Amino acid sequence: MIETLERVIRETEQETLKKMKIQNKVQEQSFQVAFCGHFSAGKSTVLNRLMGKDLLPTSPIPTSANIIRIQNGSLGLTIQNKEGVEQKWEGEIPWEQVRNFGMNGVDIHSITISAPLPFLNERSVIFDTPGVDSTDPTHQEVTMDALQETDLIVYVMEYNHVQSETNLNFLKQLTDENKPIYMIINQIDKHDEDELSFKHFDHSTRETLKNWGIHYLKLAYTSMKAHHHPLNDWTEVDEDIKTLLYFSNDLVPLANKRLLQGFYLRIMLRLEDDRNEAIQEIKDKMLHSGLNPNDIREREELLNKRSDLEGAKARLEQNFTKQWNDLVKNVTLFPYTTTELTRQWLEAMDPSYRVGWIFSKKKTDQARQERLQRLKNELEDKVQSLIIFHLQALFRSYDLDLLTNRHEVEAAIEKLTISLDYDFFTSSVQQGPKNRDYVFTYTKERTKEIVSRIKRQATHVLELIQIGMENYWTRERNSVSERLNQLRVVEQYVGEMNERKKRYDDVIVEYAREASQYKDEDRYESMLKSTMQRTLPTFAQHEWGEMTLPNESVIGVVEQEGSEAPNDRFDEKIAMKWIKELKSHFQNAGHHAVDEERKEILKRIKRFENRTFTISLFGAFSAGKSSFANALLGDHVLPVSPNPTTATVNVVKQSNHEHESGTALIEMKSEQTIRKEIELVSKQLEVDVSYETIQKWDHTKYTATSKWQKTYHAYLTMLKTGLSGQEDFLLDDSYSVSLNDVSPFIAKEERACLVQKVTIFYDCELTKNGVVLVDTPGVNSIHGRHTQVAFKQVQQSDAIFYVSYYNHSFSKADQLFLQQMAKVNDGFREDKLYFILNASDLASNESELNGVKNHVIQQLKNNGISEPRLFALSSKKGLSGKQSNEPDNPFQNFERTFYASTINDILKLSYMLIVDEIKKYKEILIESIDLIQSENDKKEEKEKELHAKLKHWKEEVSNTSYDVISQLSKQELQQLFVYLRERIRFQLNDNYQDIVNVTTVTGANKRTQKQTLRSALVEWLNEGDHFIKQELQATFVRIDAKIHLSINEWIDLLMVRIQNDFQSLSRPVEDMNHFQVDIRSRRFLEIEIDRYIQQFHSLRRFFEEGENRRWKEELVTKGTEHVQEQLKACEDETIIHLHSFIEQYVANIKEQFYDKLQRQSDRFYSLMNDTQLDILFTEEKKVNQFIKDGVSQLQK
Repeated sequence: MIETLERVIRETEQETLKKMKIQNKVQEQSFQVAFCGHFSAGKSTVLNRLMGKDLLPTSPIPTSANIIRIQNGSLGLTIQNKEGVEQKWEGEIPWEQVRNFGMNGVDIHSITISAPLPFLNERSVIFDTPGVDSTDPTHQEVTMDALQETDLIVYVMEYNHVQSETNLNFLKQLTDENKPIYMIINQIDKHDEDELSFKHFDHSTRETLKNWGIHYLKLAYTSMKAHHHPLNDWTEVDEDIKTLLYFSNDLVPLANKRLLQGFYLRIMLRLEDDRNEAIQEIKDKMLHSGLNPNDIREREELLNKRSDLEGAKARLEQNFTKQWNDLVKNVTLFPYTTTELTRQWLEAMDPSYRVGWIFSKKKTDQARQERLQRLKNELEDKVQSLIIFHLQALFRSYDLDLLTNRHEVEAAIEKLTISLDYDFFTSSVQQGPKNRDYVFTYTKERTKEIVSRIKRQATHVLELIQIGMENYWTRERNSVSERLNQLRVVEQYVGEMNERKKRYDDVIVEYAREASQYKDEDRYESMLKSTMQRTLPTFAQHEWGEMTLPNESVIGVVEQEGSEAPNDRFDEKIAMKWIKELKSHFQNAGHHAVDEERKEILKRIKRFENRTFTISLFGAFSAGKSSFANALLGDHVLPVSPNPTTATVNVVKQSNHEHESGTALIEMKSEQTIRKEIELVSKQLEVDVSYETIQKWDHTKYTATSKWQKTYHAYLTMLKTGLSGQEDFLLDDSYSVSLNDVSPFIAKEERACLVQKVTIFYDCELTKNGVVLVDTPGVNSIHGRHTQVAFKQVQQSDAIFYVSYYNHSFSKADQLFLQQMAKVNDGFREDKLYFILNASDLASNESELNGVKNHVIQQLKNNGISEPRLFALSSKKGLSGKQSNEPDNPFQNFERTFYASTINDILKLSYMLIVDEIKKYKEILIESIDLIQSENDKKEEKEKELHAKLKHWKEEVSNTSYDVISQLSKQELQQLFVYLRERIRFQLNDNYQDIVNVTTVTGANKRTQKQTLRSALVEWLNEGDHFIKQELQATFVRIDAKIHLSINEWIDLLMVRIQNDFQSLSRPVEDMNHFQVDIRSRRFLEIEIDRYIQQFHSLRRFFEEGENRRWKEELVTKGTEHVQEQLKACEDETIIHLHSFIEQYVANIKEQFYDKLQRQSDRFYSLMNDTQLDILFTEEKKVNQFIKDGVSQLQK
C-alpha cells in the first residue's frame, strides 16, 4: 500500500539516502556508539581512557576535525582522502602522525583505527566526532551525519558548560530523534562544595534537562585528572560502556528496530508538515481570490458557538448543578465543636434536665435558651462561610453585564442567607435518649434541611439569570446565523481542505502502521539498562606493538615571558603622608588674597583622597569572571555557579556612611525599561507580546529554530515568570539587603532579569584602596546586545580585565568584540586592556600551559591586540592562597604587577597635578609679595599693564578658534564611517556563510525547510544589524577619545601662550562628559525576505544547484546598499551632534579661562593696599618646603 501511495507523495532525496544508509546498517548488523560533545569537554580524553591508550588528539583548544572510527582487530590504520584514495598501515603505525590526521579536516575524509580492544566485538564500533560547537559548519554537518545511524550517543559535557545552549539544543535534537543518550558530565573535579552543593548542582542539572524535554539513559560524573575524587563515577562509566559494546549482539535487533521506527516516524512528521503546507496553499488561493483564510477558522468557531447558544439555558443549569453539587457534596456544617454544642442543647431539652432547686424552671429555661443561642450563632456562621459566601461568589462570577435584569439578580444574590429559628431546631427533635448515634442522625438531617432551603433560594436566582440572559442569547444566535450566511462563500474551500487533509491522513495512517511494527514500548532502553547490569569478563592483555606516542602537546610549547612590576614604583604611603600634611596646612587660614587658590588646592586634594579606580570585567559565559572577582576581593562575595549568573551590571565598592560593609543595594528596572525590553525581544521573535499581554502569552506554542530565537524566547519566558512573581518587590524601586540575601537577585534568572544594577558594599584591601569592581553581563547576552553598557563601561574604566577560561577558545562573537575593543583601546592615552587566562591550574604540565598561552596570544594578535598582556592565573587557587596567606602566590604577584603598572601610574599622575598646583601657588605668592613691595607709581603701571593683558587674553580666548578640533574629529569620524561602509559587504558575506548553511537549513519537508531557512535569514539580518551597532558604539568611543585628546592639546597650546603673561594661571578642569549617540532603537539592516522564501523549491536545488549562492550574492548586495544608505544618514546626524558636543565642551573650557583671568584681576586689587608681607613670606617659605618634599618623592 505504501509503495503505491509513495508515487503520489514521494520520498525526499534525503529520506531515500537515509533509508539506504539505515538498510545498509541493518544488513551489517553493527552496533555503533558515537562520542560527541563540545570541543573542550574532554571527549577524546574520555575515549583514550576507555581504550587504555592515548590514540586521539587531546588539547584545551579544538583539535578534532574528522570522524574517527575505532574497531577491534589487529593494529592498523586506514586514512581515506577526499578523492577516495586510501592509505593503510598494519602492525607499525605512525603514531606521531595520527593526531595530526585527526586535526586535518581539509584533505582527509575518514580515519579508521583498528586495535586490540577486546571489549569491542566483531559488530560493535566506536566513533569520535568533532566538537558540536565548532565554528566550522562542516564540522557540525559531519557530526550530525554520523549520528543518523548510531545506536547510542555518549554525550560528554564539561562541568562549567552543562547548561550552555549549545549542549541543550543538541541534546534536545537527539531526544526528538529518539536517540538513547548516555550523558557524562566531565571535569567534576572543578566542583567546589563551598560555592555550590553537589546536591543542588545535580538537582539543577536534572531539572534543566527535564524542562528542555531531554531524555537520557543515564547521567554520570567523571574526572580524568582526579581519579579518586569522591564524585568520580568513571569506574561505573567504564564498565557500563564496555559492557554495552561487548554484549551488543543482543542489542542489535532492538537497535535496528529503533532506527527503522525512527525513519518512518520522521516521514510521518514530514507528511504532517506537507499536509499543513497543502492546506496553506488553499489558504493562499483564497487570498488571491480576495477572501480571508481566517474566515474558515471563524466559520468553524461560529458553528460551535451556534451549537452552544442553542443549548445555552440547559447548559447553564447543568453547570450550576455541577458546581452546586461540588460545593455541598462534602460540606461539614457540624464539625466537632458545633456537634458538641448540639449535644449539649439536646441534653438540655430532655424533660429530666434541671438546673438548681430554687427557681429551677426559670433557670432551666434560661440554660436551654443560652445553649440554643450558642448553637444557632455558630451554625449560622458555618452556613455563611461554607455555603452562602461561595454561592454568592459563584453567581457573581457570571457575566452580569449581559443581563437585562441585573439589579434584580444582584439584589437576589445579596439576599442569599438563612435564618435558623426555634422551630428549625425543635421540630425534628424526637423523644428518647440523646446518645451519640441520635446526635449524628439529628445533625445529618438538619444539614440536609439547610442545604435544601439554600438550594431553593439559589434556584430562584438561577431562574432570574436565565430570564435575564434570553435577550443576549437571542441576539447572539441571530448575529451568528447572519455571519454564517456571509461565510457560505468559503464552504467550497472547506471541502477542498477536508479532501486534501483526508488524502494525507490516509497515507500517514499507513506509515503509522508501518512504524508500529517496530514499536518497542521503550524495551530498547530497558534492555540497554539491563545489559549494563551484566558481568563483563576479564580480558587477556593484548600487545599493541611498539608505540612511540608524542610526549608534547599537539599545540606549541614556546614559553611566554610574564610581565614584572616596574622597579620605580610610586610610594603611595609616603605620598599620602605628604598630602595629609599639605591638607592640614591649607585648611588653616592664610592670606585673604589667595583664599580662592587655597580652596582650589583643597578641592584637588579631596579628589585625590576620594579617588576611585574602576576595573571592569568582561568575558564570555562561564569564563569565570565572578570567580576572578572573588579572588581579587579575597572572599566569596559574588555568587559563583556553572549556570549563567551575571544578567546585569554588578558593582563592588567600599562601604560608606549610608551603606555598611556586607550589604547590597538592589536597583530594579523601571516599568518603562521592561516595556522596551519586551517590545524589542518580541520584535526579534516576530510575536505580538506587550507588557500588558505577556502573562497571556503561551510560550509553549512558539517554536524557536535559530540560536538567537531560542535565547530571546528563553529571555521573554523568564520575564513572564519574573513579572508574575514580583510580589516581594516593586519595579523602579531599590532595596538594601545583606550580602547573604543578594544571591537570588544575581543568580536566579527569573529575578535577575528585572534587576537594573546590584551594588555590593564590601570592605577589603582592594576596595579600601579605592578600586571599584564592575562585573558586566556578557557582551553577547541580551542585556549586552541591546544596551550600550559594554562600550559605556569601557569609557568609564581605568582598566579592563578580559577573562577567558583555560580550555574555552574565543567564539566568533568574542573575536568580533575583541577586534572592536582593540580599536577602541588604541584611541586611549594608555593601554587599558589586561587578558586573563583563568583556571590555568587545569594544565597538565608547563609545556601544555605555554602552548595554550601561545595559542591565546596569537588569537589576540590576530584580532588586533598588537601587544597583549596575558596572565595565566587560577582564581580558585588565588582565593585560597589569599585566605591562607600563602607566600609567593602567583595571583598576588599579578595583582602587584597590575597595581604598579596601572593604579600606581594613575596615582602618580594625580599626585603630580597637585605638585604642579602648589608650584603655581608659589608663583602667585611671589607675584603677590612683589606687588605689595612695589612703589605706588609702579603699582599704577602694573595695573594698566594688567588691564591691557586681561583685555587682550579675554579677547584672545574668545576668538581662539576650535575649528581644528571639529575638523580633526569630523575627519576621524568620516574615516571610520567610510571604513565601516567598506567592511559591511565582507561582514554580511561571512555572516551569511556561517548562518545559512546545511546545518541550519534543514527539515523533513518543504514547509519545515522554509521555516528554518526563514529563521536563518532573520538571524542573518539581526546579526548584521548587531554588528553595525557594535561597530558604531566602538566608533563613538574612539571619537570621544579623539575629542578629549584634541581639546587637551588645544588647552595646552593656549596655556603656554597665556602663561607668558600669567605664569601662575592654573589649568581648566576637563569636562568628564562623553560623546555618545543613542542608536539602540535604530534599524540599519532591513530586507523583505518573505519574497525570497516563496521562491524556495528544495534543499537540493538550494544547496547543490547554486540557488543559495545566487541568494547570497543578491541579499549581500542589497543589504550592503541599504546599510550604506543608513550609515550615510547616521553619519550626517552624528556630525551635527559632534559639532554641538564640541561647541558646548569648548564653551565650558573658555568660561573657566575667563574666570581664571578674572581671578588675576581680583587678586591684584585685593593686594593694592595690603601690607601683610609677613604672612606671605611665611607662606612662601612653607610652600617651598612642600614643593621640595613633593618633588623628591617623584624622583625616588
